[in-house]
Parts: sequence; C-alpha cells; structure tokens
Amino acid sequence: MKLCLWLVCLVAFLSAASLGVTITGHLPEKGDLYIALYRDEYGFGDFSRAYKKTVISAESVVTDTLRGSFHNLTVGDVYALFVFQDISESGVLDRNFKSQPVEPYGFSGTKKEHRLMSFIEACFIFRPSMEIDLHLHYEE
Repeated sequence: MKLCLWLVCLVAFLSAASLGVTITGHLPEKGDLYIALYRDEYGFGDFSRAYKKTVISAESVVTDTLRGSFHNLTVGDVYALFVFQDISESGVLDRNFKSQPVEPYGFSGTKKEHRLMSFIEACFIFRPSMEIDLHLHYEE
C-alpha cells in the first residue's frame, strides 16, 4: 500500500512542469500587465477567475519583450492564456461600445485574430518545458 501511494506521488511530481511565456507588443510604462492562465472555459477572460495569474507593474514594463512563467502545471492538461495591459488602471480589459478591446490584449492558441477569443480557440495541451509567445494587439 505504501509503495502504491509513493508511486502515485512520484508520478504526480514528475508530471508537473513549467510554462514559459514571452510577451511582445505592449506599451512600455503605460499600464500594468495582467497575465492569466485558465484550465477551462468557466470565467475565461475574467482575471479574477483565472487558475493562475500575475500582474506586472507598469514600472517594470520597460522593455519590448517580457518573460514570465507558470510553475507546477500538469503535463497533458489543457490550458489557455489571456493577457492584457491595463492602460486605464481599471483592473479589467476596457472595451468600446461594440465590445471591442481598447487596450492591448492577447491570447494563446493558433488563431491570432484581432478579436476576443473563446477558451476553445485559445487552448493548448501542455507539454514539458513548453514556451508560448504572445503578441498583444492594440487598435488605437
């Protein structure tokens, strides 16, 4: 029984890995960068409902390229990333009367369209030592 429990713990430990994220297209020193990782469609795009999240302060957003990572992710699980730069300092992605984003934003996934995406469009299957490049879109 102890051996079985030990093997389960070992498998869980070995299947946890980190996701590297590289972000470009943001406006240096213009607003905090909100980076969110989701495990399912529930609350996708709502920063407060993210599985894992981080905020990079505007003072730290001084280069053209930013790197970050999420740790202890399960290999083989499905995730999606959503990033936005909060220029207005409201804590949410601001939108115009047509519900289109008016602040820099980006998603993971293969489609790189200039519109908000669903979890299904943005999701990926996590692999060990995976790296994702995100370019933020911004319509002035």
